[in-house]
Amino acid sequence: MKRMLSLVIVTMIVGMSGPVLAHSGAQECLRASNEAPISAAAMKKKIDSLGYAVRRLTSGASCYQALMIDRDSGGRVRALFDMANGELVSAELAE
Repeated sequence: MKRMLSLVIVTMIVGMSGPVLAHSGAQECLRASNEAPISAAAMKKKIDSLGYAVRRLTSGASCYQALMIDRDSGGRVRALFDMANGELVSAELAE
């Protein structure tokens, strides 16, 4: 039950805000940051603490691009994280 609820919540959040996040995410990654980027290892640790298993983490522009698996639901999620502070910029369900 907890697993299904988690997937429903993620689907609703991403579904309602997906187009907005995708558009703003592209713009956010293009802006230059004056802060030193966090390491890929630190980013993986942060994603892990959010309940996701990292399948792939790459860096591009000023964002980390992550392919993650929700440990509760098993759903795949693609996300962009700001390299400067590790904040989520955008996310979408992956097929």
